[in-house]
Amino acid sequence: MSFMEQCTDSQVRGGLPGELDRVRGHVSDAVLALRRARVGSWVSDASAGYHQILDDQIALVRRLGPLIDAADSSVRAAQTARDQAGLPW
Repeated sequence: MSFMEQCTDSQVRGGLPGELDRVRGHVSDAVLALRRARVGSWVSDASAGYHQILDDQIALVRRLGPLIDAADSSVRAAQTARDQAGLPW
């Protein structure tokens, strides 16, 4: 299951983790908008090329998910190292 399928409302985090949460929200919103546009285009007879463009855009946005997850893991690792060293962020 991708991060987009796991997105839920939760407590807002501060700092870089919070920024990553907001990026996830924007990516999720973009995917939903592209899916709605795709569904809306089905009613048009002249939309074959439009379908391909939307599918390509959805694929591009979906590639962001693993990158955001990797960034989040890096931030968590940095926070753990900082906490263990007793250093301020």
